[in-house]
Amino acid sequence: LAVYHENAKTVRGSLKFGQLHPRRLALLLQTGFVPLEDFVFHSHPEYYKGGLRSYAQAWALIHFFKHGKSTYRKVFKEIVEDMQTMSSREVLTKHFAKDALRDIEPAFRAHVRGLKP
Repeated sequence: LAVYHENAKTVRGSLKFGQLHPRRLALLLQTGFVPLEDFVFHSHPEYYKGGLRSYAQAWALIHFFKHGKSTYRKVFKEIVEDMQTMSSREVLTKHFAKDALRDIEPAFRAHVRGLKP
């Protein structure tokens, strides 16, 4: 979530989130996607080993959930609600089963490829 919020802009005294992050987008499109089955379950060391690519994909994934089709916006809302009472591992296991990730992956990639900086 932090990488999604880092480029918020102040508009008339209020923070506005959801702006595109052109550098992250360009990097992800240039270096390619890590399959979601792997990416969402990366350990902290694996995530950081991916460097800026990991940050780019994290930004893109949150952007997809916040600005993609309403189905995925609903899933994101449920994830955030579950984060209030469940561990991160429990939330990931509940919302990102392998079959769910296989369904999400094409929509996620299409969303990112359709973004125009």
